[in-house]
Amino acid sequence: MKNDTIFSPEQSSTSSSGTSLCANSAVLQDSTKLTLFSAVWQLLLTYWSTSSEPQWLENFIIIANMFALEMTELTISQLPTNINCKTAQGIITSMNSSYGLLKPTIQKAIYQYLLDYHTKSNLTCDTSDDLQLFITTYFGAFSTLISPKDLVSLIPSDQLSTKLTSLKPEDMIIYLQPDTNMNSTVWSIMLSHYTNISKLGQVMDLLNIKTEDITVTVFKTVWPTFVSKSGFLNDYEMDKWFNVRFNNTIKLITLEQLNINEVITANCLFYQNLVKTLSIHYEDYSGNTRQDIYNVFKNYLQTHPQPKCYTDYSWIVENLQVYITFCSADDLRSFSSNETLLHHRSNEVLHHAHMNGQVFLFVGILHSG
Repeated sequence: MKNDTIFSPEQSSTSSSGTSLCANSAVLQDSTKLTLFSAVWQLLLTYWSTSSEPQWLENFIIIANMFALEMTELTISQLPTNINCKTAQGIITSMNSSYGLLKPTIQKAIYQYLLDYHTKSNLTCDTSDDLQLFITTYFGAFSTLISPKDLVSLIPSDQLSTKLTSLKPEDMIIYLQPDTNMNSTVWSIMLSHYTNISKLGQVMDLLNIKTEDITVTVFKTVWPTFVSKSGFLNDYEMDKWFNVRFNNTIKLITLEQLNINEVITANCLFYQNLVKTLSIHYEDYSGNTRQDIYNVFKNYLQTHPQPKCYTDYSWIVENLQVYITFCSADDLRSFSSNETLLHHRSNEVLHHAHMNGQVFLFVGILHSG
């Protein structure tokens, strides 16, 4: 019985596209079509165990082309689950053209069948390392039903970074945006595993965040990736991250996010942009937070080689800006052991110090010894 078929060889060979069969089925009365569909569907279910998988798929395609609108949630639930990738692709290809005509409940049932299959198979059918290509191939028109939560559940946890980072920014946005009321945890998972800093920046530019919860989540999630990948950014991109992408959220910064090795060991481009940005937002922080910020700056400037991020005589002012008011004489000496450097152009440094209320500090330092 391996070569048995529901339809005659002539039907299979001439009607695989479903064109003539659809034309014939169109003239049938609804009750007749339902009766006929019920009969051939039962045969199809029986043929799963008696025919080869390719032959079963051929029969399914014919039935799908003739009776897609007669399918119910029950019939979809009866589809075999131990299929191979070619069969999975054949099923979705045969249903694609009918997607817009199907009832939402049937669309959802077919989508759920596909989601369950690919989730349980651990994305075995995805052999290209291109998640969007896989989704297009194996979900087709039904991919519009993929929610952020479903996308995360579809991908094995140890493959999240590889799979999600393969998405183009515009595709990532599509999967993030549908449910603006979703649990912020899903956003956190998706963004934390989207680790290409250039692509992540484009996603940040396109995000349309509507809730405070998501706003906080995005900043907390994206900040560590930004810091760890900041060494790959040029002047323009660094400025854009600090002054555009984080412009409304940098006020949320905490000591926990700043006092990390990636910040203390960052390059000068990152550090000086950080100082500039946190100085601009100085009024947004409490007294305790300002002290915490200064302490991080102090830790950075105390690392070697010293003097850190030296440019010219005003290097200490550049590297602390308004947070210079927290700097003690001992702190300043810890930033450099070069007495000549500390005395160099003392009038200009005194001017900056005076503007920040620290004239006595610098007079003591610059004229000591």
